[in-house]
Amino acid sequence: MLIDQNLSTLSSLLFEQSDDCIGIYDLTDERFIRVNQAGVRMLGFDSEQDLLTDPIRSRSLQIPPLEEEHRARLLERILRDGQYDETTEIRRQDGGSFWGQLFIRGFTTHDHPYALVRIVDQGRLYQAERELDHS
Repeated sequence: MLIDQNLSTLSSLLFEQSDDCIGIYDLTDERFIRVNQAGVRMLGFDSEQDLLTDPIRSRSLQIPPLEEEHRARLLERILRDGQYDETTEIRRQDGGSFWGQLFIRGFTTHDHPYALVRIVDQGRLYQAERELDHS
């Protein structure tokens, strides 16, 4: 029991200490069930609860939001391959956006499928590339 408690404490610490957006996505209900505070800030929400209850952002963070058919294919791919990566434009709550590297890793616990979603803000990299192109 002590080992389980220590692992839970360690995983919570790692989850919250990251500067990247890290979330747990329920692949059956197709919604986020947990997002760390760095992710809440990165996505422009006031609280984790606001993000989790947003009818659009809790299902898709991309611009434009994924349509049903595309989201279904993506979920099938995650379940089949166990992972998915892409660079995509991510929408913030205020309507602004940034380019992010999206990493999705599928996992199952208690026979229920989830995904660990990590978003790394690539905004500075894209800005530097645009400035280099213009010089």
